[in-house]
Amino acid sequence: MDHLLDFIFMWCVFVGYVYLLPEEKVWHVYVVAFLYSGLMVNAFLDFAATNEFRITCFGIGPTEIRILFICLNTVIITWGVGVLEMIIPCLAGFLVLTFCFVIYGTHKRLWLIDMRQKAADGNKTDQPTD
Repeated sequence: MDHLLDFIFMWCVFVGYVYLLPEEKVWHVYVVAFLYSGLMVNAFLDFAATNEFRITCFGIGPTEIRILFICLNTVIITWGVGVLEMIIPCLAGFLVLTFCFVIYGTHKRLWLIDMRQKAADGNKTDQPTD
């Protein structure tokens, strides 16, 4: 339930940003929301495949993300929406790169686990039986 509420909380933040930004910048919020959702889905699918829950990406987890958004919201309140207009494209670009690295890392790790399992299964069937 905690992870579902994390997801809902972040989407509420993204919806709020959509209302703050001019129309031509809104698609950046959609990119950020899509990639954030993709990272969460990756964490859940990785857990389903490995039974090892990894919710952080490069040492940044949901708590750190909340703190970053609290800081961003404080900056928006202090200096205005123009800051968000400058930051959101950079955040979208950063998340594209992060998403690619996380997905590649997950793929690589799962492939190694799969190959080890296949090697272990192959060794069991190659042994002579009495």
